[in-house]
Amino acid sequence: MIGIIKKAISFFALISGLLILSFIYPTLFFYVNRIHGKPDLSIVIMLFLTHVILVGNVFIFGWAFNFVKSTKKHVLIAVTVISLFPTLYFGYGMYQNTLDWSFTVEKWKSHPQERVYMVDEMLKKYELRGRNREEVENLLGKPDQQKDDVVVYVLGDERALFSIDSEYLIIRYDQNEKVSNYSISVD
Repeated sequence: MIGIIKKAISFFALISGLLILSFIYPTLFFYVNRIHGKPDLSIVIMLFLTHVILVGNVFIFGWAFNFVKSTKKHVLIAVTVISLFPTLYFGYGMYQNTLDWSFTVEKWKSHPQERVYMVDEMLKKYELRGRNREEVENLLGKPDQQKDDVVVYVLGDERALFSIDSEYLIIRYDQNEKVSNYSISVD
């Protein structure tokens, strides 16, 4: 009976490990490489828990087949170390995205097609509402399009699996030439 329970637990560990490799790592790969995601608490926790679950699954699998007490212990250690590589890869990728796509006035003006990766940080760092046109243009440069009280900055390709549209920062001014509202739009 105990042998059947051990094999059932190891089967569960194997299936859940495969699901992690099949779904969570591709999702993280998309987040880091396609969206140029930066680390936030939920992603870091997911990355850490994924590694912990994978290592736990390896040890559960080893326990079920008596690897832990046998001479095959080095296999478990090797798998544990190897499973650390995706965690380090995604962690480094998010760290690199933070360095590459942090908002600076120079980066914003010199990389107009990459603004889409900087806009969220810029909006967190600088409150646009209440700023006058001159302050906004000193921060963001001349707008790409302008009509009356609305200006548009092209941010670049949308952040999506298949980027077929562009994203825009749309800023509206009131009658006093101060920002009354802004939004990010996809066409």
